[in-house]
Amino acid sequence: MRITILFGGTNTERLVSVASAQALHRALPEADLWFWDVADTVHAVTSKQLLSHTRPFEDEFKPGNRGLPLEAALDKARTEDRVLVLGLHGGRAENGELQAMCELRGIAFTGSGSASSNLAFDKVAAKRFAAYAGVAVPAGVALENLDAAFAEHGRLIAKPARDGSSYGLIFVNAKQDLVAVRNAARTEEYLIEPFVAGVEATCGVLERPDGEVLSLPPIEIVPGEGTFDYTAKYLLKST
Repeated sequence: MRITILFGGTNTERLVSVASAQALHRALPEADLWFWDVADTVHAVTSKQLLSHTRPFEDEFKPGNRGLPLEAALDKARTEDRVLVLGLHGGRAENGELQAMCELRGIAFTGSGSASSNLAFDKVAAKRFAAYAGVAVPAGVALENLDAAFAEHGRLIAKPARDGSSYGLIFVNAKQDLVAVRNAARTEEYLIEPFVAGVEATCGVLERPDGEVLSLPPIEIVPGEGTFDYTAKYLLKST
């Protein structure tokens, strides 16, 4: 069994993935490193290449060597009995597509399976299932009701239904922000809701080999300034 950290991807969150891979590599220094690039090829990279990339949240990682097409790389992973540690974020890396490709090949990988990944990555579907489970969720706002919802609530928030890391996040604090929401919603589906002021928190959950679920301590996130967008998440040291 060979442990391999797979990172990168073809979507907007690929820069975040490189930073995740750096952290994983420090914890698993003996693991192989595979980088999945925007051309859908996978490259074996060295520790020096990965750790010398000092601005992962801002600059593209470019390995500079030839790679294998993704499906060929996954076939290689199966043949070599690799376990893929997924240091991936967003898009096909997180929406269940990659997970299904691994499941069909019998490749072991970390994280949720394809079905739950697909559900959780879709904010609209995930919100619906949370409501079914009895979790309180804010009411959604239809695009045609934007003006009325803004007049009623005073503030709205809009986010891509299938993207993460706060990409495309729009805080609607003034009427002119409604134009930005309408323009963004022309190219992808958006989840629009009344703005809810509250505590921003995250809580990791691990499943042990015996199926027992372990919840890690919850962490409160406090932006040092402004809103909790991509800049506050990854670039400001004050968060």
